[in-house]
Amino acid sequence: MRSGECLAQAEALIPAEYRLVAGTGFQSLALPVEGFWQVLGKIYLLKGHNVIAPIEADRPLDEHQEKLLLDGVEHYALAMAYFLKYSERLELHEGTLKTIYGSLKRCGLARLEKAVERVKVVAELYQVDLSPLLNEIGRPARLMGFLPLKCRLFEDTGGLS
Repeated sequence: MRSGECLAQAEALIPAEYRLVAGTGFQSLALPVEGFWQVLGKIYLLKGHNVIAPIEADRPLDEHQEKLLLDGVEHYALAMAYFLKYSERLELHEGTLKTIYGSLKRCGLARLEKAVERVKVVAELYQVDLSPLLNEIGRPARLMGFLPLKCRLFEDTGGLS
């Protein structure tokens, strides 16, 4: 059995009410089992890895590979949404954020700008806050000159509001 088939089977075992719904986000549950969101996060993280792993950084992407890259980014964005629903404590997710950034960086920093745009689309479509992921992948893109320096989304306030 292939990895994608195993992930699809695992995802099918999780009740539908725990899944994100386009246009409405997460459903309100009276007594949720938070572990389901953690498992969904792991499933989507692995889906992202599986899609992005074959992409070679030093080669131009054709249209199909570009779509695969953006699909992988979407899986990563959904993974973070599920992890953040499981727990909003960012320190729990630092390793995952760095892993996602590392995977995308391996694909080439120039592609981070497109990744940032896809994460924004996912955040809007599913009505979730993905600012921790945007901050992780957007900061290097901004520093490399791919995003404007004065982008409010990536401002570092040093913990001050």
